[in-house]
Amino acid sequence: MSHKITTLMRNTLKRLVESNKFDNVLNQVNITDAFKGRLIAEMLVTKEATNWSNHLHGGMTATIVDQLSSLALTTAFIDENDIKDETFYKARSVSLDLSITYLTSVQLGQTIVIEANTLKCGKNIAFLSVDIFNKDSKQLIAKGSHTKYLLNN
Repeated sequence: MSHKITTLMRNTLKRLVESNKFDNVLNQVNITDAFKGRLIAEMLVTKEATNWSNHLHGGMTATIVDQLSSLALTTAFIDENDIKDETFYKARSVSLDLSITYLTSVQLGQTIVIEANTLKCGKNIAFLSVDIFNKDSKQLIAKGSHTKYLLNN
């Protein structure tokens, strides 16, 4: 665990949530660990994150894949020794492709574990993955794939 990178990513997510924009739906996400190219988080599935049948909403899953893979990408650009300000940092990038395979559902009141990884980061393109598990059963809930174009990082 990299304490500085984890703190920086927690603070970055907090700023995104507090922006009163769409990212505020991620207010239940808790980053548990972050280090170069990788981020791990947990989220209790609350009523606001569910669909009509009280299961995690597919759109919420897509948002988790989008934003947490973007934060994992951000960690790929950070050298822990260079961190002086732990308040906010986000890699400048735009999505080229976002894909989610939904394998099973998770119910209201259950906790999910999110593992986001930077698979490859080139000069202009980054390839990212996200696996979402049911914390109790360890069952894979969804797999995400995210391709991003990098903007002057």
